[in-house]
Amino acid sequence: MDLHRTQVLHLFYRSATSAWGQGFAGEAATKVTAWVSRHVPDLPLIARVRPANIASRRVAIRAGPTRTEHLDGAGYAGLDWIYASKLPN
Repeated sequence: MDLHRTQVLHLFYRSATSAWGQGFAGEAATKVTAWVSRHVPDLPLIARVRPANIASRRVAIRAGPTRTEHLDGAGYAGLDWIYASKLPN
């Protein structure tokens, strides 16, 4: 995926409502982040999160990326906050 002219990997997670609140998304996102660090360490990793989705924000934070406000922007359904790791300076 391209984010502001930089190639990035997009950490995307979605689960059935019956799985919400059980830690599955956080555990999976953390494992994916670790895998990316080992196997494609040169590519930045981002998560796009809708600001009102507190649970999704927690998943992104648990996985490791940090909030990068200067990259926030319009998503498919409104504003997306961007959490990122390993972005070039």
